[in-house]
Amino acid sequence: MLLHGWPQTGWCWRRVVDDLARDHTVVVPDLHGYGASDKARTGMDKRTMAADVAALCDDQDQVRGRAIEGCGHFVPEEAAGELTGELRTFLSGA
Repeated sequence: MLLHGWPQTGWCWRRVVDDLARDHTVVVPDLHGYGASDKARTGMDKRTMAADVAALCDDQDQVRGRAIEGCGHFVPEEAAGELTGELRTFLSGA
């Protein structure tokens, strides 16, 4: 999963997606309120972004039961701790 920084979109990963997709399932979302995602007036905090990414993993059948590797910069970097907790909850089925 490749997460963009502020104020970018998933498009910032365009130069590496094809290379990574040779050996990985690649998911490149636009985070909450950015790019092609719904425009948000609230929920631009790291906890909401982490919950959104965890929910995206839940919606992606190809990531169920597989190791999830992530790469992000700037805003996603700040959300990493929150995302880790959200993903632990998701993966444990709690």
